[in-house]
Amino acid sequence: MTERDLSQFTEKTVKKVNEMTYMSDLFMSYAFKDIEVPKHIIRTCMDDSTIELISTDTQVRFNNINGKEVVFDSVSVDTKGNVYNVEVENDKKRGGLKRNMFHVGALCTQFVPKGLKDYQDIPVVNGIMLVKGDALGNGKQKTVFETRNTHHPDKTVKDAIFRNTII
Repeated sequence: MTERDLSQFTEKTVKKVNEMTYMSDLFMSYAFKDIEVPKHIIRTCMDDSTIELISTDTQVRFNNINGKEVVFDSVSVDTKGNVYNVEVENDKKRGGLKRNMFHVGALCTQFVPKGLKDYQDIPVVNGIMLVKGDALGNGKQKTVFETRNTHHPDKTVKDAIFRNTII
């Protein structure tokens, strides 16, 4: 776009566009609408190229059990019923483990089947946090938190996945 073309936009709009990165909520909201984008991120972070998504929604709003509204950048469901929340965060102070746990917990309450009789029927909810910089301070590009069964060490559940990005 040339300078002349920019004249139709306000200074505020031009400034906002110039400050945008691929880590911007606005940019990612549009990108996540193409199911291939969250699918690629999820497959990469989960190290599983066989994941197939059946749905994905952006800027999903749910109220948690305390009535506080939670907005999710991207919520996707795969063919096995697993749920994925992909969050994009520019501020590494806001991209921490507790926030990811809060989001996963809030999503679990939204996807509990009515008339639940067996906790095994609750879908697996995966939290993926893409963070600009090293949010956990461990110097690693990818960090996976898992719950392990001490009696059956081969049985684990991924609780949270953090991908640090450098821009």
